[in-house]
Amino acid sequence: SSGEFYTPKEVAFLMSEIVEPRPGHHVCDWASGSAGLLLQCRRYVDKHHNHRANELFLYAQESNVATYNISRINMILHGVKSWQARREDSLRQPLHLDASKKLMQFDRIVMNPPF
Repeated sequence: SSGEFYTPKEVAFLMSEIVEPRPGHHVCDWASGSAGLLLQCRRYVDKHHNHRANELFLYAQESNVATYNISRINMILHGVKSWQARREDSLRQPLHLDASKKLMQFDRIVMNPPF
């Protein structure tokens, strides 16, 4: 197995309910797959914060090129404009860095739980 797993919708929903993202938050998924967890966080903000999902800033990193491209298409199809995607192994080469080349700080981090 390549270690890739789809996150069930129910799990993604529960995770967004637990982390409670808010408008203005920066949310990252370091192993984003098709970006389902990030999209669910966006749905949460849309539902609980008066349709302000465009004020949520999303960050994704994915090592698999095919899955990375699927996530990009997924974001485009959902009309997401406030996101940054990177393609590389996030453990070996994290690419979301600040101006001083240190890991960025995020308000929330979501990742697929180990199934």
